[in-house]
Amino acid sequence: MTQKLMDACPDVDWRLFIALGRYGGFRVPSEACSLRWQDILWDQNKIVVQSPKGERYGKGERIIPMFPELRPILEEAFDQAQEGDVYCVEKFRRFAVGKTGWMNCSLGSRFAKIIKRAGLTRWPRLFHALRASRETELAAEYPIHVVTAWLGNTPKIALKHYLMTTDADFDRAIRGGTDSGTPAAQNAAQQPSAGYCIVSQEKQKAPVKQGLLRKHAKGCLFLQPTQVVRSQRFSSRTCWSQPWQRPHVLYGHG
Repeated sequence: MTQKLMDACPDVDWRLFIALGRYGGFRVPSEACSLRWQDILWDQNKIVVQSPKGERYGKGERIIPMFPELRPILEEAFDQAQEGDVYCVEKFRRFAVGKTGWMNCSLGSRFAKIIKRAGLTRWPRLFHALRASRETELAAEYPIHVVTAWLGNTPKIALKHYLMTTDADFDRAIRGGTDSGTPAAQNAAQQPSAGYCIVSQEKQKAPVKQGLLRKHAKGCLFLQPTQVVRSQRFSSRTCWSQPWQRPHVLYGHG
């Protein structure tokens, strides 16, 4: 989808504008339109991001890596920049900066036309989705505190507003599941960790009153309403058929 967007862009300025959000995790348009050529540290492969939103919280700038997907587009834009240009996307600032502020700029409607030209379906929160996609990708590879430091938010905000479950997550889980038939995986599955209660195979069919465990089973990993439980940690003859008789390890405190 990103490549289709790039191919549908009318010029390099639009390609860079989209790439800053999609590959750099910039807030668009505010941070993208604030990026200056002097903020790009070519020799260090780093970019200094000026954040108008972060200034209100004492975080007016941050440093991010120059991601491999972003560098070729930056180089192309630099080669085509006019003499004396200060900002990387100079021509967009007259649309995005003014008395109405960043939220009321007219770039969204122009971006929607590019999406239509690319043959894609318009999605909600056009520019926000670019940044959210990048943060989701980075969070799958790097620790969350590193990702949020690069993108200028917090883990709480990232989890609430940015991170998403993708098809790649399902594919990775399915590929991992195919290895579960190996002998090592089977042995690990057959040897539960010490200290956790397991279901007694001999007692699985023992009758238990329905609804008795419903109120108390919150957080229990192994207990089912029709099972009797015993623990490796205690006597092998000890069984708990009542909720108040169960050991604390059922609740993950052990």
